[in-house]
Amino acid sequence: MFLHALGDIYSAEKAAIKALRNLAQAASLPGLQAALTAHRDETKAQVQRIENVFEMFDTKPKSITCKAISGIVDEGEAILAEFGDTDASDAAVIFVAQAIEHYEINRFGALREWAQDLGRPDAARLLAEMLDAEYSADQMLTKIAEDQANAIAEGARPTSR
Repeated sequence: MFLHALGDIYSAEKAAIKALRNLAQAASLPGLQAALTAHRDETKAQVQRIENVFEMFDTKPKSITCKAISGIVDEGEAILAEFGDTDASDAAVIFVAQAIEHYEINRFGALREWAQDLGRPDAARLLAEMLDAEYSADQMLTKIAEDQANAIAEGARPTSR
C-alpha cells in the first residue's frame, strides 16, 4: 500500500506542476502569481524527493495515475472558465490551488506515518519535509485570500449569468 500511495502522489505532483503553472497564469494578483510560481518550482523538487523515497525502498519510481488529482484539475478548469473573467478570478484560483494542496497534505501525511511505521525514519523525514511544504503553501494561499482576493471577489458574478 505504501508504494501504491507513493506512486499516486508521484503522479499527482507531476500533474500539480502543470496545474500550478496554469493557475499562476490565470492569477491577476502579482503576489499570487509569484507564490504559485514559487510553489510550482518547489513541487518540481518534490518529484525528485519522491524518487529518492522510492530508491530508499529499492524500487524504481512508478507513477500510478491519480484520478483524484485529475478530477480536481478538471473541476478547477470549470471553475476558472466560469469565474476567470470576473472579480472572483483570484479567489477561484486560490480555491482550486487549495484543493490540490489539501489532497497533497492528505497523501504526504499518510505516507509519512506509514514510513515511520515501516521503520524508515529516513523516508519519514523526507515525507515530513514535503508535508511541511504543502502546509506552508496552503497557509500562504489562505493569507492572500484573506488579505486581498476574497475582498475583491465580494459580489462577483459568474460569467455565464
